[in-house]
Amino acid sequence: MVKKILVGLAALVVVVGVAIRIGLYVTRAPQPGPFYDPPARADDAAPGTLLRDEPFAAGIPEGATA
Repeated sequence: MVKKILVGLAALVVVVGVAIRIGLYVTRAPQPGPFYDPPARADDAAPGTLLRDEPFAAGIPEGATA
């Protein structure tokens, strides 16, 4: 009887461990792309200077304007 309980507890520990690892993997923050790397001369720019821009077209419906 004790052996069955120990095997069940060991299996539960493994399942919980795997579930925690999967949860941490799924909820991790995405890594930013190269757009967010500072340009070489960013320290020399005056406060408020636009350092970089790029068009945003993800998920915009056909024919939409703004």
